[in-house]
Amino acid sequence: MYLHVAADGSTVLACSPDTAERDEPWRWTLRLDDGAVSVDVADGVIAEQSEHVAAVTLHRAAGTLVAVVGISGSCEVRPADGPWARDVGPGDLFVAEDDRAEPIALQPADDTTRVTVVVMRNADGTALRWVP
Repeated sequence: MYLHVAADGSTVLACSPDTAERDEPWRWTLRLDDGAVSVDVADGVIAEQSEHVAAVTLHRAAGTLVAVVGISGSCEVRPADGPWARDVGPGDLFVAEDDRAEPIALQPADDTTRVTVVVMRNADGTALRWVP
């Protein structure tokens, strides 16, 4: 993951493309600043942001990208029917993207847990990738 502190003091958690060497057009940047998540997107990319403090199952549509950012506490992120799980803590990022739809379960460890979820997709319906 390409991670650095931006000129404004925020932490860049992820962006696409993730390095300048790729010589590809910029699509999106995800930042964290004092517990607040912000997303900048290029024309043609749609982003929706939500906060979660309780267990929930997200339904990631085919071709969309879902980013889960830990704000406080600890949250288990896993496919609702899958064999793996990942714990996301403060400042951690988990990204899911694929051509197939999938349910993603969020299970907070306790009532101090807060995560921000950003769902991004291309307006034209083509698949959005972290690294195009």
